[in-house]
Amino acid sequence: MSFKNYIKIFLLSGKITAYRSIKVRNLYDSYLLWSSYVRRAFEYNNIMHVKYEELLDNPNKILNSLFEYLDIEINENMISDYSSRFNKDRKYAFLKDDKLCSFYEDIINQLLNMCYFTL
Repeated sequence: MSFKNYIKIFLLSGKITAYRSIKVRNLYDSYLLWSSYVRRAFEYNNIMHVKYEELLDNPNKILNSLFEYLDIEINENMISDYSSRFNKDRKYAFLKDDKLCSFYEDIINQLLNMCYFTL
């Protein structure tokens, strides 16, 4: 099964949850795991890259694009339901935590190398 089909099935199931990993023991391990996933995803030619902050800013637009990319028939009720689950206050929420701000400063160059824009 392709990764695209896996994501499509996952979205249509309506079961969006977070998963724990034994690879994650601390914040830096979490970052390393996330960055390895991002690097691996960029190895594929046909990916859709979504920045979390952009999703929070405009969930309807991003979800419509995602559904189109995954060849899912766009259902406005489903889009509305998913959109309502996003908390726009989470955008750059780490700025409220000195420890997280310090961590961000430590990894900023790595983020730039991965084509991420900074604040």
